[in-house]
Amino acid sequence: MQGEYVVDSGHLVAYEPTLELRLGMAAGIFSSFFSGEGLVMRIRGQGRIYMQSRSMHGLASWINRHL
Repeated sequence: MQGEYVVDSGHLVAYEPTLELRLGMAAGIFSSFFSGEGLVMRIRGQGRIYMQSRSMHGLASWINRHL
């Protein structure tokens, strides 16, 4: 990875220590509160990031429906 990526904080699994992370809101405070969108990680630098395609909450909900 090189440049800047914005990743939902629930999908970030791991990252290399060469990267700089900043926690932020997906939108403005009011928009995030009323839309249900949460926190994001702004990742900058050169290195690898590892993401999962489902959030932990989404995965748990899916598993519960199939038990």
